[in-house]
Amino acid sequence: MSVPYYFRLHQGTGVSVRAYLNDLLFYKGTGSENMTVTSPCNHLLVPGENVFALEVHAAPRPAIAPFVEGPVRFTLMVDDEDDTTVHRVNWPELWEQLPVEQRALPTVHLSRFQADETLPKPVYASSPPAQFGKEGTPELREAVRRVFRAFASGDTDAFLEENALKLSERQRAYPDIPELAEGSQREKIAAQLGQKWDMRPTDLDNFEDLVFEQRADGRVAYVSRIDGGYAIEAVNAADPTSIFTTDLFLTPQAGVWKIFR
Repeated sequence: MSVPYYFRLHQGTGVSVRAYLNDLLFYKGTGSENMTVTSPCNHLLVPGENVFALEVHAAPRPAIAPFVEGPVRFTLMVDDEDDTTVHRVNWPELWEQLPVEQRALPTVHLSRFQADETLPKPVYASSPPAQFGKEGTPELREAVRRVFRAFASGDTDAFLEENALKLSERQRAYPDIPELAEGSQREKIAAQLGQKWDMRPTDLDNFEDLVFEQRADGRVAYVSRIDGGYAIEAVNAADPTSIFTTDLFLTPQAGVWKIFR
């Protein structure tokens, strides 16, 4: 059994943040409020050497903290009795390594660490690399259309089919979590899609709202809003406090782009 890992990332106000593991975004925040995220992360890692990247940009400061920037704290730990630290990056402390004249925003920090060699290799690592621009390709656009239409129609079977690889990857990364089993996921998704959702309008003809980022040497297409928002954004019609958001991570499988994360 592989070593269980989890991360904790804290972001203060006044800066926007994007954090990546192995060139794939796993956190983004606008800095409008203090935010702390803790999550298992075996599905984000690769066996052996991993690369962490942190982007910090200046952002509007909220009225409650007009003079504060950050901080940003990332810690990767083993889920054991001691919460053994594997890797840590703190900003602005990382500026201590730089000359004063280079301590300015935006800043990008890259670092490396070793993870368990027995971790399962993520599916995208074996995918063929592809070349595409910010506008995507006809095949990528069609893959995105299928996901949007499945969610908008409330079609559980279609949505599960589009996310089958993603669910399989999660089950492989966390085999001991019963909530990730196919039956549990079907029940959860059916309940979710059985409700009425008001989706943020999206141009699925010209794709002027979305941007396709080539990541992991072209093995992954990361799809988000051109304004920095999530690819799919929806508000529950019966409960406006219930919000569904997700970006899309796709990788080619047998000639077809599939969601894997």
